[in-house]
Amino acid sequence: MPWRTPRPLALLPVYARSPAHLLPSNEADRLRALAASAAAEAFAEPVYQQLVAVVARAYQLPSAFLSAVGADQVDFPATHGIPGLCALPREESLCALAVRQQHPLVLNHLLTAPANAHQRTARRLGLAAYVGVPILLGKELAVGALCLGSPVPREFSPQELTVLAKLAALVGALLGVRQRLLARQWQAIQQLVVAALHQLEHLLDHLAKYNHAHVPTPTAVFNALQHRLTTMRAMLPPASPAAYPPARNPAQKYA
Repeated sequence: MPWRTPRPLALLPVYARSPAHLLPSNEADRLRALAASAAAEAFAEPVYQQLVAVVARAYQLPSAFLSAVGADQVDFPATHGIPGLCALPREESLCALAVRQQHPLVLNHLLTAPANAHQRTARRLGLAAYVGVPILLGKELAVGALCLGSPVPREFSPQELTVLAKLAALVGALLGVRQRLLARQWQAIQQLVVAALHQLEHLLDHLAKYNHAHVPTPTAVFNALQHRLTTMRAMLPPASPAAYPPARNPAQKYA
């Protein structure tokens, strides 16, 4: 897959157009990390598409998606169960709230929440419950969110949130690996992780026969998830010593 050049930082939109209450204190650094990682482009790749399908399967929910939260727009390059969801204005996206607070956002009863832009988006997408976990680069640069949606109100247990956070951490780790490696090296890593995700999906299908529509998600499912997460993390090369290194010249990826 050809590697497109990330947008120069000078061409980033002016984020002051977004409502101030949606901006984290490190917004400028966050936008630099978002551009350097090319998250909106990356999430369209097979490994992320497969990952959201596995997440939906594990939690037995119809929809899961990855978002990349830009200055004024939120992109959804990887979605499962919400056809046609491509982008939203930042002020209408629930993911923008998760990025602002930099920890999991859980909304259990969206359809009865006070009317606002976010609640209207939930209605339009048919979401009665939502959970979004920020995808962090380094320790505190939230570039997007890993999200689950339910058409009916739903509570999320502490264990469910803990495992979803580990899945979001895997997404962040994959983004970092993608940025650091040559294109051919990244493709090899991606193929390994996609194969592991396919195996996990088959295992989840087997477990679902004994735990159909069980809420909260059974411990047996989480044990399988966490074991495979450990395996997939072991496939990745060690992180760079820097918290989040600056982007290299994309041409160097083919040197």
